[in-house]
Amino acid sequence: MNLDFSQCKTKEDVEKIFKKHKKEFEVLEELEEVLNNAG
Repeated sequence: MNLDFSQCKTKEDVEKIFKKHKKEFEVLEELEEVLNNAG
């Protein structure tokens, strides 16, 4: 996952990137939970 904030001029630009990657973030959070519970 490559989050490039260098092109962001406004908060809205940043939010657009987050929305685009929202699914990936959700998967990462789930994975993190699984790993934490496994440990």
